Amino acid sequence: MKKDFFLSGKIKILVLVISIAIPLFGQPLEPEFENIPIALSFCFLQDSSGFLWVGSQAGLARYDGYNLKYYTNIPFDSTSISCNWVPVIKEDKDGNLWIGTWGGGLNYFNQRTEKFTRFLQETNNSNTINCKNIISIIVNDDGTLWIGTQERGLLNMSFDSNGEAIFKSYDFSSAEDIKQKERDNFVWSLLKDRVDKLWIGTMENGLIYFDPDSENFEHYK
Repeated sequence: MKKDFFLSGKIKILVLVISIAIPLFGQPLEPEFENIPIALSFCFLQDSSGFLWVGSQAGLARYDGYNLKYYTNIPFDSTSISCNWVPVIKEDKDGNLWIGTWGGGLNYFNQRTEKFTRFLQETNNSNTINCKNIISIIVNDDGTLWIGTQERGLLNMSFDSNGEAIFKSYDFSSAEDIKQKERDNFVWSLLKDRVDKLWIGTMENGLIYFDPDSENFEHYK
């Protein structure tokens, strides 16, 4: 008898839960949209802290769910972003950002200090980044970068024992004409597969499969 009493009580509770839940599930969920006023946007990233980062023609913007904060180029301030045109944003394992710009090379953003470190093209220094226009970035687990550029093909960025950046470029064009070589080396997109090989989408040179170990590449046109 006692067992039947507890069983009937459980059934009553179950019926009550179902009677409440059915109307809730029966009502359609209406999506809510919020317009965030940002100039022409190119890329988006939600970082490990939950912030939404937006790259646009008006600089880098951070949205915390309530407010927007802009990071723009400030003349004569070398710790500000080098250029306001931002096509790509990537996060590293420390929660900091690598930012490619169109016209200002590569930027590193320290989220704790909110300062930028610029990697700019220097014509008389072969160890600097050799292109101003960065379109795609892959951040590797070891801290190195693969960088897709507008005219110089693929770049690899690593660091020496003193923490100085080292850049190595890969030319995928056999053209002799300079303009055609630049178009062949225009890297639109990068993808690293499960065996750490790269797939490279170019403007006029088709799809390229690149093996970083052997430094061999294959074209798919």
